[in-house]
Amino acid sequence: MITRRQFVTTVAGLAIAGLASTRAMAAPAVTPSRGSLTGPLRKSVFLPLIGQTFTVSGRSPWLTPMKLTKVSDGSSSKRTEQFSLVFAGPRDVRFLEGIYTITHSVAGKTKMLLQPKGRDAYNRYYTAVFNLLL
Repeated sequence: MITRRQFVTTVAGLAIAGLASTRAMAAPAVTPSRGSLTGPLRKSVFLPLIGQTFTVSGRSPWLTPMKLTKVSDGSSSKRTEQFSLVFAGPRDVRFLEGIYTITHSVAGKTKMLLQPKGRDAYNRYYTAVFNLLL
């Protein structure tokens, strides 16, 4: 016969193991060296994050989900790297041009300037433009 203590210990162990495996499966595959927002923000950082959801916060305490939909090339040289990001957010939430905190569940967070770039029937779009000296 199983005791109450053995039952509780077994159930707690299974719950912790299940939680750990669920988190491991839910985390998107992002390698820290190429997908981390804590280092230099190069185009190579954002390419593996296309199609993934970020949360955006700024002047209000609310967090708004936005999806990185596109990474576009600009004119680059040996000494510069130019590119832009396009984010799609909910149509009913409007951000003005400004600096916002962008957070990804695995890659981390950073601040960037977002500029409104239009809307359609479903989303509002925002761009972030990068002109980096290498």
